[in-house]
Amino acid sequence: QTFTGIVNFGDGSGDQALQLNPDNTFLLSHRYDDNGHYTVTVTISDNAGGVTPASFGVTVNDTAPVATVSNSGPVPVGGPGAVTLFNVFDPSFADTAAGFLYCFDFGNTGTFQVVNSSSATALIPANFLAAPGTLTVRARVADKDGLFTDYLTTVTIVDSPPRVTLPGKQAASTSAPYTESGSFTDVANKPWTASVNYGDGTGVHTLALNPDNSFDLSHQYAAAGTYTITVRVTDNYGVTGVAAQSVVVSVPPPAAEQITTLINTG
Repeated sequence: QTFTGIVNFGDGSGDQALQLNPDNTFLLSHRYDDNGHYTVTVTISDNAGGVTPASFGVTVNDTAPVATVSNSGPVPVGGPGAVTLFNVFDPSFADTAAGFLYCFDFGNTGTFQVVNSSSATALIPANFLAAPGTLTVRARVADKDGLFTDYLTTVTIVDSPPRVTLPGKQAASTSAPYTESGSFTDVANKPWTASVNYGDGTGVHTLALNPDNSFDLSHQYAAAGTYTITVRVTDNYGVTGVAAQSVVVSVPPPAAEQITTLINTG
């Protein structure tokens, strides 16, 4: 008597031939593409036309996807910055084909600000980057069944110095004060202090800043020469931006009347 065997694993993959051993045993081996409960049916037929089916249930558990987390830090105060989950892997072909969902909790507060996004990269909101320091972000990757894995990453936020711009005026005279305006920019809105050194030995002077982040330079040079004007703007975190430029100061020639007077009296 000879036998043939067929197995159906109940997941839509259809009937498959079953290898039977001489001792009437057989081995079942199958990779399920998705979690769920399946009915496995084995049918043994003999050469006399006899058919013997048998069934049993199999429960396939879901496996959470895994990934690697990274961030774009160090991030300047005010941003931009981003957190990314990459190298995402799930052993389930069905879960991989369906795609993954991503959640991001900026500050690890327990509340996800980005929920079930299809994008594996999330921009960090500017309000979480308002001051230098560190920011802990919880990033989650989930499959279509809701099984997930969480990761933590720490973003370093650094304070960038103010960017100071000095005027292009590089000539002055001892006959009148040197006057000009400059400005600065900074990534955050916060109070600043400023100083100026006109480079002629008169020392460092406090520099008033205007509401539009501009400032006015005014200084009387007493002697001709080449001087370096240095402006420093410091934010409330103690980070200083510096700019400098040279100014050539000349002594104006005597007026025509003065020359005539000198000749007549001579």
